[in-house]
Amino acid sequence: TCSFVLSMKFVNVTISALLWIRIIKEEFLTVIPMTVIIFIAIPSLRLLYLMVNEILHFLKDPRTRFHKFHYTYEIFT
Repeated sequence: TCSFVLSMKFVNVTISALLWIRIIKEEFLTVIPMTVIIFIAIPSLRLLYLMVNEILHFLKDPRTRFHKFHYTYEIFT
């Protein structure tokens, strides 16, 4: 009976795990793209804007702007 109870528990655990995996997969299919857009796209766009801005400034005035660019780059990485 002990092995039977253990096997039933195991079956129960696997079924619940499979259900959870299905739920999580369904949730992630909607949630992950949003979080990816929020967490990757926005900071990278900001970083891209800063880098372009700093490069343009650097092209205008190479002496004073170069250190600032390194500083902003280090903050983001």
